[in-house]
Amino acid sequence: MASQDTGKGVHTGARLLVLLGIVLWGLGGLGLIVDPTEDSDVAIGAYILVLQAIAYKEYRSWARDGRSSLPLLAGSLILSLNIIALPGLLLSRMKLGRLRIPAPKATIPSKPRIPGPQMKLSPPKSRATKTPVAARVEAKAKPHTASAGQVPPPKSRGEPHNIIGVQLGSFTGGYTCTGPKTRSCLPSYIAPKGFDGCWDTCLLGCGGWGCAFLAESERGRVVFKVPRGLEFIITRGEAPTVSEKALVAATREAETVARLRHPHLIKLLSYSTTAPILVYEYADQGSLAWQLSKGWKPGQEEIALIGAQLADALRYIHSRGLVHGDVKPGNVFIVGGVVKLGDFSGLTKLLTQASMHPGEAYTPGWRAPEQVYSDLRRGAAERGYENRVDVYQLGNLLLYLLTGEGVDGEDLVSKPGTIDRLLGRVGSPELARLISSMMAMEPWRRPGMDEVASTLAALSLPSPSSP
Repeated sequence: MASQDTGKGVHTGARLLVLLGIVLWGLGGLGLIVDPTEDSDVAIGAYILVLQAIAYKEYRSWARDGRSSLPLLAGSLILSLNIIALPGLLLSRMKLGRLRIPAPKATIPSKPRIPGPQMKLSPPKSRATKTPVAARVEAKAKPHTASAGQVPPPKSRGEPHNIIGVQLGSFTGGYTCTGPKTRSCLPSYIAPKGFDGCWDTCLLGCGGWGCAFLAESERGRVVFKVPRGLEFIITRGEAPTVSEKALVAATREAETVARLRHPHLIKLLSYSTTAPILVYEYADQGSLAWQLSKGWKPGQEEIALIGAQLADALRYIHSRGLVHGDVKPGNVFIVGGVVKLGDFSGLTKLLTQASMHPGEAYTPGWRAPEQVYSDLRRGAAERGYENRVDVYQLGNLLLYLLTGEGVDGEDLVSKPGTIDRLLGRVGSPELARLISSMMAMEPWRRPGMDEVASTLAALSLPSPSSP
């Protein structure tokens, strides 16, 4: 009797286990059909339901006919393993457990505060809270208006003044030619659009990559610029042999630069598509390099104002996805007492390649460290800080105007301590801290041009000649 009771108990338990497996798997298949999470879930759910219907039919036959419990026991062992996996199926596929455990919020670790030149600048304590240097220039390169943001001056000055477009009254007289005037005629097939015909020209001078000619006619005064060695384009009106591929690239770059409009950028008026010629507005007071050679000595506040104006121009071109790459005294021009940045390195490099007289786009003495060392250049590119080359070069320009000396990117490594030595001669601690941060070795440690522009604006004073 005992063995019979035991056999019945095993038989009953096995049947219940098989029935439970059929029911649970049936519910799983139904869940896939009712609430699918993948496109294939409905088909899989229907397949499972068909299998469970067949299994249930066989189960009823076994139960009705009183067959041996051995097949049921073997089947129950297999099904019991599947039953263990069913809760996971029910939770993930039927989405019964819809409560989500909130993931911890990701936190971005703050950059370590590194003493000295790497420390982030705080607004000058002795000045009012900074406001934006200028309103954002509208899309499609609409003219930048001088009525944009206002910058508070020192407390003793009273009403705020706008630093954008402010003239400096301390520059020396006009820029003059270095040679006699000649009559130059440019045929239409090589002349920049709108500038063909005859002009009275004279050589203004030659720089690192090109030569500039003042051109005058009843249409006004402009500057023709050509690569060094190709002066005959202007003097004789002859077409040079050029690399067509490089000229196409240079034309594309010139199109981009010509669309820029900012009061502190030299206007690119036109360009040739068949010869390496650019047409710029005329800088009647030369460049900062020319002014310095004539004995010009700016004060600290004038230097801060120049820096703020150039920084806003660089901020503008950075917002267009461009990089200047060659900020130096020779590329900062003065038009009617207003400083303007010119000669983008990318454009000048392409023009020299187009002329088959390759030149350096970067000027020794004014290079940023990443223009010298490939590992820094690669690190800047990986982090998206390619435009911080302009931050270093502008800081170097300010340092040069303040002390008469600059620090090339190569010297930053080979002559450690040079920047600190020069900054010791800067009278303003706030300006010295800013320049120190701008000339950090790693591009990603330098402040952005927005911060540079606003800080310099707060340190500058309006020119006595401004309204």
